[in-house]
Amino acid sequence: MGGEKGLLCLTFLVPLWVYFKFQPEVGNLGALTFALISTIFFDDLNVFIVAGFFRYWYLLLLLLYAVLIGKAVVGKDLKNSAQLSTIVLLTIFLGLSLLKFIPASMDDRLVILKDWGFYVLLIPALLAGLKSAYRVGRERPFLDHMSVMAVFVALSGLYQVASNFSYGHGGPQILPVEGRPVGFFSETTWYGEFLVFAVLLEAYRLSRRLFIKGTHLRVLLYATGMALSLTRNAFLALAVAGLSNIVLTLSLPILKLRRPRGAPRFFIPLVITALVILVYVAVSQNLISTALGKLSFHEASAMSRLEAFNWSFSRFGEHLFWGHGFGWDSSMITLAGTALGSKSFDFILMIHYIFGLSGTIPLVLALLVFLLRGSANSLIRNSKGARYSVLLMLCFLVISAFAPLHQYGLGMLVVAISFYFSWIGRGARVE
Repeated sequence: MGGEKGLLCLTFLVPLWVYFKFQPEVGNLGALTFALISTIFFDDLNVFIVAGFFRYWYLLLLLLYAVLIGKAVVGKDLKNSAQLSTIVLLTIFLGLSLLKFIPASMDDRLVILKDWGFYVLLIPALLAGLKSAYRVGRERPFLDHMSVMAVFVALSGLYQVASNFSYGHGGPQILPVEGRPVGFFSETTWYGEFLVFAVLLEAYRLSRRLFIKGTHLRVLLYATGMALSLTRNAFLALAVAGLSNIVLTLSLPILKLRRPRGAPRFFIPLVITALVILVYVAVSQNLISTALGKLSFHEASAMSRLEAFNWSFSRFGEHLFWGHGFGWDSSMITLAGTALGSKSFDFILMIHYIFGLSGTIPLVLALLVFLLRGSANSLIRNSKGARYSVLLMLCFLVISAFAPLHQYGLGMLVVAISFYFSWIGRGARVE
């Protein structure tokens, strides 16, 4: 209980400190955005949710909405807050949601309002705030802030493992299932998966030569946390990011473009992370057996995912064009607890279940356009922002194929950062 009260205090104190720390550098809107990002990190189901519905970071999001609306009303420009393609996609899904809102039950209507008010619109709100900060101080203040939050999360995980090693049941244990480190954002696996994004942000910092002391030590810390978390999704997302980065880098000479002087720096964080994971696996017999069990897909979590995929595909053709809507009940959950239907563990399957092909097709097309345009800007303009927007989005999609990151504020934050980097990559400033 004492630990929960301490975290609850941090939920209120950290955003205050962040706001006053960054306000002189990035202005009121940028500092408010950074404060909201800080609060999203504290999203534990048992501590930070009121009446089973209202998270504390909703308060700062509502305040950010008010500021953005106020700026629009008084004529302070928000011209760059969204691209036409994004507006079109949001309009499509808003229209589809309204059509499902009318015949829905009151509970389903509340779900629709919650999803739009505190998740979908969280993305453009964060994006507008980050763009405002960029105009004042470029992206360095944002990267500094994310580094501080990532170090805090990583160290908290190491502390959890150390405590378990000292006081675990039956003597010292390196990594029993109940001893896996957790983040503060609702899911055990989020700890390792968030550290993948932290590694990518450090790699972006290196590629842009936005150095601060200890970059490689931070990457070593994140890699250690990932190894201890033993999260399949984290390893898979890191592999996809690494391979995609290699392909984009090797494509530059093919297009006869100038090879960036700092190209090897792109790989340093990824190489460090991979080495730490390999060494940890090599020295821990206990972990090897656990890892092989996970990779064999015979343990409960993997079997639950396979069951969930089978359930989703078996209903893929039902209401093929229109979808099933937002309705959900406890029958749509596997024995191991994997959510199905409109709360699906898989992002694309969830959209298809709710909207059918009327939602799945525009979403998939929009994702393809975003990834292809980002890849083109990365190659043609040698844009680091475009490159890392693609890598971040790919990692989000990989993780959201097997875990419901898309249903949490942390997932929306990653998408907003991806859009932010894409915007930087298209900007007039030469990178």
